[in-house]
Amino acid sequence: NSQTAYAIYCFSKAAQKDSASGLAHLEEALERMPQRDYESAASALTKAQAQPGSYREITKNLLQALNSGKHIFECYEAVKSYREASVAVEQGDTAGAKHLLEKSLSLDPALAPAQLLLSYVLSVYEQEKAVQEMLESYAALTGKSTTEAHAHLALLQAENFHPDLCKKTLDTLFQADPDTQKIYRSLHKACSDGKNSRQAAASIRAMWNAYEVMAAGDNEAAGDLFGDAARLDSTNTLALLEWGLLLAEKGAYDEAITALKAASAADSDYARFLAEVIQALETGQAPEKHIAAVRAYRRGILAQSRGELDAAEKALKEALFMDSTMTEAYTSLTFLLVIQKKYAEAEEILTHYFSVADTPVSGAYGLMSLLHLAAGREGDAAKCAFKALAGDATYAAQFGGFFTALFKDKNKSAVLEEIHRLKGEGINLEALLGDLLDSYFQRP
Repeated sequence: NSQTAYAIYCFSKAAQKDSASGLAHLEEALERMPQRDYESAASALTKAQAQPGSYREITKNLLQALNSGKHIFECYEAVKSYREASVAVEQGDTAGAKHLLEKSLSLDPALAPAQLLLSYVLSVYEQEKAVQEMLESYAALTGKSTTEAHAHLALLQAENFHPDLCKKTLDTLFQADPDTQKIYRSLHKACSDGKNSRQAAASIRAMWNAYEVMAAGDNEAAGDLFGDAARLDSTNTLALLEWGLLLAEKGAYDEAITALKAASAADSDYARFLAEVIQALETGQAPEKHIAAVRAYRRGILAQSRGELDAAEKALKEALFMDSTMTEAYTSLTFLLVIQKKYAEAEEILTHYFSVADTPVSGAYGLMSLLHLAAGREGDAAKCAFKALAGDATYAAQFGGFFTALFKDKNKSAVLEEIHRLKGEGINLEALLGDLLDSYFQRP
């Protein structure tokens, strides 16, 4: 009893000293439970829930049990076994962790973090079918996509000295959703190189926490976490991007320029849509309009990745309203309209872009090529395609094989091979082309 009282005292003091310590609040609650001090335990759990990370998922069922007065013992023992399993994993005792997690889930089958941690343990034992089943159950319980579930697994693998498993999981993730390469490529590279994979994982986790607190409206804390993420791994370009934008919004222009330029140097896509922001910062102009355009643009891309096409279209149009020179918004909106078969509107948007752009990007000509193709103007389609290839060596290296197979060789098998190759690079032409290929190759 004296040891329990001292433990409660220590965790309570730690929580008072650092109110953002979800772990201190959680451990205080777990120490109070056997004393039947349920009111204080529920208070501590509520405070833990408010912290970023997995605390909401860890505490959810136990807090509900305390509030309802039902299944308190089972939910408490389940969380306790899960916490013990977490320590076992940190110590490299996967067999012990497996036993504890199975016990935890026998007591509370809906304890999502236990399912995720067990999926990690099973991945160490190479039980791939069981891993997949556990991840699907975890995703269903938490409302996450299977893509997000795989990302969580990858982080656990990297954090626990299994970069080879992390790389394998990320390879699967990138194949299923090429867009995720933007988020996790720094971690993938660290695992591939066999260097600093745990630090790269810590950077990703800090970035996740930053998004969580930013969604709760605390941009100050989010900025600190994005800064932590960037310092942990300077190749985490997404963290650099977000940190730079938040720095610019709070007036720290010199630091913002450094972060945004680093992000631009590492990613040509970022370079294009950040150009106006950086120019405004460097020339002393008000950057707010350009930052608002970038944020609207990124909301549109995120909505599109989730299949929320109406929201994506609205956000991309908002970006163009904020900044009528934003190339990435024009091309992304055109892409979105094409996959919805809104060819006339897409052509109108792209035609307007050509009228305002000093030097149109090759990607715009590539998109116009497909719009000509949709309208049956094959000659114009081929001209636009080869103009795109002639204007940018990088674009030509990426899309030259595709357009050559499509317009010069008219070889459908070769076109499909190029589509598959590009998908591996994060470019989904299948969604863009739809049934255009079939109708094109059926023409005499």
